[in-house]
Amino acid sequence: MTPREKELMDLIRENPQISQADLAEKLKIKRSSVAAHIRNLTEKGEILGRGYLLRTEDYITVVGGANMDIRGLPQGTFVLEDSNPGQVQTSPGGVGRNIGENLARLGLQVSMVCVLGEDLWARELMETGESLGLSFKEAIVIPGEQTPIYLEILNAQKDMLAAINQMDLVDRLCPDLLEGKKNTLTNAKYLVLDCNLKRESLAYLFQLGHERVVVDGVSMAKVTKIQDFLDRIYLLKVNHHEAGELAGTKIQGPEDVERVGRILMEDGPRYLVITCGKEGAWGFDGDQVLHVKTKEIKAKNATGAGDAFTAGLIYGFFKDLDFKDCLYLGQGASALALHSEKTNAEDLSKEKLIEKTKEICNG
Repeated sequence: MTPREKELMDLIRENPQISQADLAEKLKIKRSSVAAHIRNLTEKGEILGRGYLLRTEDYITVVGGANMDIRGLPQGTFVLEDSNPGQVQTSPGGVGRNIGENLARLGLQVSMVCVLGEDLWARELMETGESLGLSFKEAIVIPGEQTPIYLEILNAQKDMLAAINQMDLVDRLCPDLLEGKKNTLTNAKYLVLDCNLKRESLAYLFQLGHERVVVDGVSMAKVTKIQDFLDRIYLLKVNHHEAGELAGTKIQGPEDVERVGRILMEDGPRYLVITCGKEGAWGFDGDQVLHVKTKEIKAKNATGAGDAFTAGLIYGFFKDLDFKDCLYLGQGASALALHSEKTNAEDLSKEKLIEKTKEICNG
């Protein structure tokens, strides 16, 4: 970094919203010179995006789905082909966004790369995220489009009866748009992807050569998009259904998990985690296989629990913890989400995560 660039960076750190005109005035140079310096600093990875997001500490970039969750819960037995009295709840969601929100609640610096429509849902998603420390400066808003929506109907026991997702807008997050986010993508300590992204976008992201790519499988239908890229994944988290789909064989019970895990490890992820609900989670690291199981958890709402697990897992990796401890933190974060009426646990924090993890893992 040149002396002039250092002067400019010091001014930006004092006021990240400072204009180029003010920078030029303070440094007594032309505005065009300021623009050139900022361009050079961006290319060097010192400035990571709009609003002068600076590389002051390690951060995580999440690329994936962001949508509004709409949930209907009947007062009693749900009756088909009729209007059912009950409650309708809305909360920000989307696999990528859920992971990002949980990581932000845990105190990490997170940048969200996603596509949103130009509507009230998008505004709420961004304002809610920013209030928690989840940056949407790299989000792409497409005029005239509607923000993705996930609509689900639950029964009286809060199990899902049916759902409709309108996620087509995610396909607009194409390689051309991602190229404009390259600095934010490549300079992140961890690059987190969800399989809502279309295959060609995933292919672009994998070819960046990032050393710590984390992938969440999302669903059986979507996880197969990463079939040809397993050797480029640092940490892969899937549930037992997604693992079986990737491996081409079903997991019928706990006895099948290790067999399927070893099949997937042959193709190259550095670390693999397979979650199996109440049976716990299996972690694979080379020849090492770990199994962690916690106390039974009574769920208020299962939506978002898998995303919370992924966030807890990543948090442990980010803090350079032992792999087994990372698995337990995933379980702790998932437990907090299961106890929440909303998609993401509003009481999640570093302290609460450690407390809940100890609670469900002891005894």
